[in-house]
Amino acid sequence: MQEKGKLTKVSLLFSGCTYNINVVSFAVALGAIAGNFHATPTQLSQLTNLPALFMIPAVLISAKLAERISKKDILLVAWILFMLGGLITTLAPSIMVLYVARALTGFAIGLISSIPRAMIAQLYPTEIGKLTGFQTSCTAAVSVTCSLLAGFLATISWRHPIYLFYLGIIVFLLILFFIPRVPAEKKEFAEEKKERKPYGARILFTVLSGTLAFMLFVPIQTKLTLIIMQGGFGGSVEAGYARAILTVGSVTGGLVFAALAKKNKKAVLILALGLAAIGYYFVSTTNSLYVLFVSIFFAGLGSLGMTLPWFGSTIAQSVDRSRVTMLLSIFTICNYLSQFLTTYLVAGMEMIAGNSKPTTAIFGTFILIVIFLVGATIVLFIVPKKPAPAATA
Repeated sequence: MQEKGKLTKVSLLFSGCTYNINVVSFAVALGAIAGNFHATPTQLSQLTNLPALFMIPAVLISAKLAERISKKDILLVAWILFMLGGLITTLAPSIMVLYVARALTGFAIGLISSIPRAMIAQLYPTEIGKLTGFQTSCTAAVSVTCSLLAGFLATISWRHPIYLFYLGIIVFLLILFFIPRVPAEKKEFAEEKKERKPYGARILFTVLSGTLAFMLFVPIQTKLTLIIMQGGFGGSVEAGYARAILTVGSVTGGLVFAALAKKNKKAVLILALGLAAIGYYFVSTTNSLYVLFVSIFFAGLGSLGMTLPWFGSTIAQSVDRSRVTMLLSIFTICNYLSQFLTTYLVAGMEMIAGNSKPTTAIFGTFILIVIFLVGATIVLFIVPKKPAPAATA
């Protein structure tokens, strides 16, 4: 029974890795797709970003479905759709069919996005912080594994990296056999829903703060390859090492967060933002490849590895269980929108600086992280708070 409990947790931790598999496998295949389908740069951009357009409505649909059917069923259906999207991609005879496949992939990712975290809050309310940290590490580990496999598979054919979508068969079986079919929220939390109140200003402030944090951590993911290649640090090999180091930092950060989450959660956020700020500063200023690699590790450790799980777990613990799924869905949608808005944030930084060097965006983000760090310190340790009502366990 204890072993099955562990497998339930493992299944939950890996059940949300569709986003990671999609990003890595499709990014590797993109160059070959351009050649095979004679795709224009605009079409390639559309193929890359089209899933995000379908993720947002799917997140809302997922939250509503969770009120009527078990979250386990949502996960199973979403993984089937995700693998179907991969199948259509590998069989696509034209660019238009690829558009359909990418739309289906995005919809599947959106259905899944908030469900694993909501189930963690529902099944393990006393372990939210620890399991959220582990979840970050697990999904980052999936990214590393897929990166290594996709690079090898791409030497065979552009279609072969997409076969990584079929890793979903393993996850599907884990969900099927080890995740319990908990009742729909409308049935399980009927009494709580009768008495629920609107989200308070404090909760919405936390959601917006988490969204801003997510927005600040996008530039290093989009600019890293350019920093390596335009900064004279090396070519595609060194860029690959840099991305791997960022992911290893994220994995390590998730484990550190899981270990520290229950000790002093306020201090953990300050530590995470401090590490992220140090990493971003040296990434944007160093001329040494080795210092750059160390800085990338700390940037991943503090940002993707610790800060984002901090907000995810804090938001999940801020309301009773009947509202966790919807609140996490709102947070997920805000993150998707902020990812889109990051383009304009970076453009604004480059306009102010008068240049479009990739390090400009990273240094500008460093300044914003420092401001965020100061603000978080004031809010968490200086501004007095009214005692919040305890969430229903």
